[in-house]
Amino acid sequence: MDDELAEDVELTRSESLLAPDDEESSRLLVAAEAAIDAPVAPNAAVPKGLTFLNGIALVMSLQIGSGIFLTPSQVAKNVPNPGCGILVWFFGGVLVWTGVCSFIELGTSIATNGGLQEYLRYCYGDFVGAFFSWTWVTISRSASMAVVTAVFAEYLCKSVLPGPTVSAVAVKSVALIGLWLMTVLNWTGPKAGADFANKFLVVKLGALVLIATSGMISSSMGVGDGTATSPYGWFGTDPSLPQTSLMEQISQFVTAIFAALFAYNGFESIGFVLGDVQEPARSLPRILHTAMTVVITGFILTNMSLYMTLSMDQLRSTDTPTISFATKVLGPAGRVVLSIVVAISALGALNANIFATASLSVAASQRGYFPKLLGNLHCSSQADEELLLDVHGRRLGRYLGFLITQFSRLTARSRWEKKVPVYAMTLNAMLVSMYLVLGTYDGLVTFIGISQYFFYMLAAAGVFIIRRKDSDAGEQGRFRTGSWNPIIFILCSSFIILRGVASNVSHGIALCVLALVVFVVFKSRFSLGGHVQPVSLRGAGS
Repeated sequence: MDDELAEDVELTRSESLLAPDDEESSRLLVAAEAAIDAPVAPNAAVPKGLTFLNGIALVMSLQIGSGIFLTPSQVAKNVPNPGCGILVWFFGGVLVWTGVCSFIELGTSIATNGGLQEYLRYCYGDFVGAFFSWTWVTISRSASMAVVTAVFAEYLCKSVLPGPTVSAVAVKSVALIGLWLMTVLNWTGPKAGADFANKFLVVKLGALVLIATSGMISSSMGVGDGTATSPYGWFGTDPSLPQTSLMEQISQFVTAIFAALFAYNGFESIGFVLGDVQEPARSLPRILHTAMTVVITGFILTNMSLYMTLSMDQLRSTDTPTISFATKVLGPAGRVVLSIVVAISALGALNANIFATASLSVAASQRGYFPKLLGNLHCSSQADEELLLDVHGRRLGRYLGFLITQFSRLTARSRWEKKVPVYAMTLNAMLVSMYLVLGTYDGLVTFIGISQYFFYMLAAAGVFIIRRKDSDAGEQGRFRTGSWNPIIFILCSSFIILRGVASNVSHGIALCVLALVVFVVFKSRFSLGGHVQPVSLRGAGS
């Protein structure tokens, strides 16, 4: 138990001395002391039950989420012509795939929940692992989920509400409702979230197929204002556009790459729940390679369809390119149907995010990076928690104590019997709600990309550290990617991170400030000298 809890028990002991006849206080005191002395087991571990299909659905549900329906317009704003836009999507996909190959080797070497946190911890020590967890949960993933939820709400509102525009209040209200509904759904158990991911995947793939096929057919019939009717074709540039220097063009290209990478994000999510996947060493390569093949092909065909149907000016002037496409190709009824399909797709990505991020929070709490409460490690059993709720409930006041006690009791079965990290999911939903209410999304995609690819780059470099520490991995039959994969990924990631920070200095400063905060917290909890702890490969270790 935590020192703070021990102090509360000591305070309870003092109060009981003032009221020696209070049998209830004595009972609570003895039970609380027993809870402190009892060993705490990692109760938040989820039973292994995620199949190959569940893994595919988790990864693809994150990748085919909101990004592909949001970022084509951001790519178009930063490229001179449709051909360069397609090259951005192709280059982004190849870059991600080189990273995927590195992550497969990392995942088959350290097959445990926690994903990037455990890879970075093994390679660089606890501080980097803690820095990643804090950044991922409080900024990168929460901000990404806010964008995903906002896309869900905007497409849903535009499909059912009259008028060309929708108020920001309506969008944010619907977004908050959707966020908390999906969070409550995941409270019911890990299987519920995984089953919904499978169903959402069918809708997502259907949306990509519908856009790709209908756009190409319509373009061949002369419908639309895209490349077929444009005098500039695929690689011609409108001479009326302002001239830019080479450095400005590079910065714009990097910004476009970040937009594409935002859409491709999600490949790393399987690592957060890898310990729950059946036969991880065999399943991980199949899951990631299958997902990347489908996603890259689908994204390129979808964007080709958009460019063939909509002009560059039309793409650049909208934040909902899919609605513009549907209005042009499918008519009013098709616009409503496709908007609902995109909203469902974004909701599926939100569902997968909730599951993956909660698993990371649990792994971080098991390492001591986050409070034990998030991993349901604060008590040794449900009975002990019930007694401690009585102790704390009296000190928190009538109303606050009542709310906390009732919430804990309401979710007790999910947390203790089904091993659902309810507290972690709730914290995550609160952070996303904050970004939704207070945040604006201008530049958020670039900031997310900088913070995420900084850690992806470190993880890819970790491939060589693991090989040095475990030189007989190849002889043990573990997956080993070609060295050129992590090298290409590291070089390209370094370049786009540096260009991204140079163009958005405030984003780099924000990341440094967070690193300083984590350093201060970390220093108060861990010894910085020799903090690299051994981790057994292919398992959790300690």
